[in-house]
Amino acid sequence: VVVTHANAVSAQHHQLEPMGHTPESRLFDFASYSFDVSISNIVSMLACGGCLCVPSESDRTDDMEKSIVSLRVNALDLTPSTLQLLSPERLPAVRQLTLGGEPLREADVEKWCGKTRICNAYGPSECTPTATINSNPMEPQMATHIGKGAGVVTWIVDADDHDELLPLGCTGELLLEGPLVGRGYFNDSAKTAAAFIEDPKWLLRGSISHPGRQGRL
Repeated sequence: VVVTHANAVSAQHHQLEPMGHTPESRLFDFASYSFDVSISNIVSMLACGGCLCVPSESDRTDDMEKSIVSLRVNALDLTPSTLQLLSPERLPAVRQLTLGGEPLREADVEKWCGKTRICNAYGPSECTPTATINSNPMEPQMATHIGKGAGVVTWIVDADDHDELLPLGCTGELLLEGPLVGRGYFNDSAKTAAAFIEDPKWLLRGSISHPGRQGRL
């Protein structure tokens, strides 16, 4: 996926605050460098002036809690399944917990609620890679929702017809519009055309309160 510098800068502009990243952040560098979240974490810490805490490979995979403590980590970005390996009682310094990559259940965060700030982040690699953020839900059941667009406008359309915008409450396909949407797949125009949508009819048409416009989603 081709993501531009403009995409990355726009993401930081819109997402640093809801993600809870500050100059005091010490974020554990857990994600494999083959995954998009690793790049996002590097850029986030550069943008906010925080510290990316890089463990050894053996500590990352075999002794994560010890590494988190020794590196004075106060922020984690993990999948819900990885979080189950950790205990808030053994990691009292962790103040920011970002979860993504998998559906989040109430049970995943019950023991962490009230002890740390929780953020449910969702997004595809094609969108820099976080698109929606549920920032600091106060109850476990509230944490399961993916939240609102952060730097993007979100739309729900018919999964079989992107020109058919669906009303509130309907189940469909999520479309993302805005400065975080990447350029496409490198040297793969067919795959790009299948995933990126140009000028859906409802966007061109607009509404009573919003004029129509062109757009890439």
